[in-house]
Amino acid sequence: MKGPWCAGDHLYAAVAAGGEWILTTVDARTGAPGPAVRVAKHIPGLDSPIDIADVKAAGSAAVVSVHDSRLTLDSSGVTAVDGTAVRWRRPLLNPVIATTADGRVFAAGYDSVLHELDPATGVTLWSTPTPGPVDTLTVAGPMLISTVGHGVTARPLQR
Repeated sequence: MKGPWCAGDHLYAAVAAGGEWILTTVDARTGAPGPAVRVAKHIPGLDSPIDIADVKAAGSAAVVSVHDSRLTLDSSGVTAVDGTAVRWRRPLLNPVIATTADGRVFAAGYDSVLHELDPATGVTLWSTPTPGPVDTLTVAGPMLISTVGHGVTARPLQR
């Protein structure tokens, strides 16, 4: 099991079962279990190359970062889950993700490009190159903070 992650009003955990990563939810206010949905492949064994790295809230959806140590786009990427269904999947090499309180979605990874993704479709709204693979993304107040190696970049979140 991976997690738990707190995203919005829900707690999420990823469970490896039957060759798949299943994202499960619990209502953080009541403890009531919510829906579960398949979000990625899982190769059985302790050294599975496919892993769930992070889960963030994006409006009514959960955004999941899926890593594949083989660095293939077959499994690696960002997946948005809404209820019991996958809303969209965006292939990206081992992405890091960040979301804002108003539902904006940001992702970056080994491709050395920072993307803002449309939360409804996963399509890139804008992108900008970075000096290398992005290690972390976080939202701090009005800024999107990214780290690449030992460097830190802050970008205003204005539209």
